[in-house]
Amino acid sequence: MHSSGLLVSRLETDVESGDRGIIGIMSAVLWVLVGVFAVGVIAGGLLRIRAWLAKPVPPEVIEAAHRDDDKDG
Repeated sequence: MHSSGLLVSRLETDVESGDRGIIGIMSAVLWVLVGVFAVGVIAGGLLRIRAWLAKPVPPEVIEAAHRDDDKDG
């Protein structure tokens, strides 16, 4: 058996059943925090995109779009 496998099996035997419950709860809490963080990042990004889209377009861009429309037809 590899040394890492021996270490894992030794750790598994040292952990009592009560500790496994605590570790499970901590793991669930960690995943909830990761989920909340991910939702916050996505919501923040969407709000930034919304604010960027709400900004007025510079006149140069509008003029260039009109020139492009005139060229097309």
